[in-house]
Amino acid sequence: MFAGKSALDKVLIAGTELRKHLLDGDSLVRLDNELCEIKQRYDSLVTRCGDHLVELAGAAPGADTFYISHEQVLSWLLFVESEMKSDVELCFGS
Repeated sequence: MFAGKSALDKVLIAGTELRKHLLDGDSLVRLDNELCEIKQRYDSLVTRCGDHLVELAGAAPGADTFYISHEQVLSWLLFVESEMKSDVELCFGS
């Protein structure tokens, strides 16, 4: 987010400098509107990113639990597979 904020600041500073050279009122209004829209879009993105971060933080414990359970099931399946191979070899030979 810091890189985005830095880029936003550069755009706003450049827009302020450009304002000094514009004499046409319509051009000033358009520039101000564009700068305002860019700032609003940035703020909206920051808010949405914050919301997603909260969602991800809430999902992390469930993901950890899933990973641990998956590892346990996989371990059990590998154990059962080796046991079954041993039983088949005992019953039918190698």
